[in-house]
Amino acid sequence: MKRSPLARAAAADRTLLVEASLGGLLRLLQVALAFALVALLARSLSLAEYGVWASLGIIGSLAMVTSGIGARLCNEMAVAAGPGDWDRRNSRLFLAVFSVSAVFCWGSGGLLLLLSPWIPWPAVLGRADPALFPLARAGFLAALLIQAAGMPFVLAAFGLRAYRQNVAVAALSPLATAGSLAMALLFLGGSRRLPLLLAPFTAWTLTYLACFLIFLKSRRWRWRFVPLSEAWPVFRPLLADSVSFSLLGFALAFLLQSLTFLTSRRLGYGAAGGLDVYVKIYAVALVGFGEVLQPLWPAYAAQRAAGDWTGIRRRLRVSLAAAAGLSIAAGCGGALLAPRLARLVSGKAIALPAQVLLLLGLWLLFATLIQALQMFLNACNATRAQLLAAALLLLILPGLSGRLVPAWGLGAAPAAVVLCLALQLLVMAWRAGGELRRNDAGFDGRRRREI
Repeated sequence: MKRSPLARAAAADRTLLVEASLGGLLRLLQVALAFALVALLARSLSLAEYGVWASLGIIGSLAMVTSGIGARLCNEMAVAAGPGDWDRRNSRLFLAVFSVSAVFCWGSGGLLLLLSPWIPWPAVLGRADPALFPLARAGFLAALLIQAAGMPFVLAAFGLRAYRQNVAVAALSPLATAGSLAMALLFLGGSRRLPLLLAPFTAWTLTYLACFLIFLKSRRWRWRFVPLSEAWPVFRPLLADSVSFSLLGFALAFLLQSLTFLTSRRLGYGAAGGLDVYVKIYAVALVGFGEVLQPLWPAYAAQRAAGDWTGIRRRLRVSLAAAAGLSIAAGCGGALLAPRLARLVSGKAIALPAQVLLLLGLWLLFATLIQALQMFLNACNATRAQLLAAALLLLILPGLSGRLVPAWGLGAAPAAVVLCLALQLLVMAWRAGGELRRNDAGFDGRRRREI
């Protein structure tokens, strides 16, 4: 006996709920490990040295370049995912995209190393903390090289998502964080700080390399490096959307993760380290909410392919309402508990003005809503308007942050980021509404009133 469409939808919703819950639990594990790492470093290093380590985190936004390619790849593979010839098609597609990405990333890393003596590092890192500038410069260069080496392997996570292995993907972050913690413990007793600073990037690269190998084995695909002459024609139809996803992902990641880095450029690594402890506390909610929202992305893609816009609208509304409610609650709780948690984590008394705590709450709210909208827009391959807005905001953010320093002090970077996120959110909401209205023509009159 066949199940009714409503029964199938209910079963799909239950599956998504289970995956979202397990993903959230794994994220909580990752957060616990990350807090252990932060506590270890904040207590073992000076606040300024910790600030250097925290500022390096902005390099992680570069992973969104291959994540953007993976987003488009996932959409393509998810529609075709299945046994037989479709699986062989996905194998050919995945290996071709990986080969093109590897040539780009590894070639960029080699070019960066070659040109490193001529990079204007003072303009990039700022001049606020000359004593730690040599360590920061060496750390940024080495971290960039390690990041470039590991970026192509990120595609394996999107291959897993295409086959609805969301829990396996959610396990990658706690594994990488556990590796970072183990490496930090290993290097903490040494006299050199550079290996300690690079521990997260090294662990991240090794984790995704292992994920890549496991993914190929689980699909029983034979790995080979596809020559560009063969890989490029396969990748080319995905190029435009991949570039859009990549640039948008990088721009949004930079906007979300730039608080510590922008503060270090203008106020020094000590101020950046103190702010970062609070940012890590508020980020607990952000990463948890983000993981809960992730399973909606392939679900949106599948519903879009089936023309189920009623189900899409329902899930989008629920995700936005839940994101807003949970982030507001977390922001209020953070304002009350963050000072005590900061002392507990760092072992140092770090006080922030009330206006900075308010700005961090707004940062959390806008960032969570952006994540919820991004799941839907990515599934629709709708990137152009939000990409233009994010690119423009990315260009003005560093200058805006610097101009606000005299009046806002430590709140300059948070204020600039919050303003940029608010503008980005408005553009994404407008684009999401347009996508829903554009697809409303195929539905009866009642559906228009549902939007």
